[in-house]
Amino acid sequence: MKKQISIVLIFVLILSLMPLCYAKNTDTLADWNIKIAVPDGKTAVLQGSEYYIFGQQEGSIPYVMLRPYRYDDPEKFITDFTEYMQGQYTDLTVTSPATRKTIGNKRCWEIDYGYTVRGYDVRDRRVVITVDGLTYMFASKEIESNG
Repeated sequence: MKKQISIVLIFVLILSLMPLCYAKNTDTLADWNIKIAVPDGKTAVLQGSEYYIFGQQEGSIPYVMLRPYRYDDPEKFITDFTEYMQGQYTDLTVTSPATRKTIGNKRCWEIDYGYTVRGYDVRDRRVVITVDGLTYMFASKEIESNG
């Protein structure tokens, strides 16, 4: 399941930031200036300022989430976001520090967190890319013990 969610995350990142003449199922979020490819058999939902693609059942982990932020510096965003996460999860650990990555032809940042929710260990991967003064954060959350 971990590999599937990572593949979905990468697929969504690449296709959402490029022209989508190849994707069959896409959502256009005009306010965010983005089109998002939704893999076949997955459920996509816009909830307020967060867009989710659920891997199995709507409203549950695993999922991929996208949210834009008004930041023009991805490193500053990651620092601020990590501080926010520390306030949300007292047991938060950074399991993989922020590093530069290239996904497809897109330069981005990735940081991985770990914490517990209702006694379950959560693996939380964040991929951040900044385009034209808007930072897009893609997130995937998994609970390995639930498969």
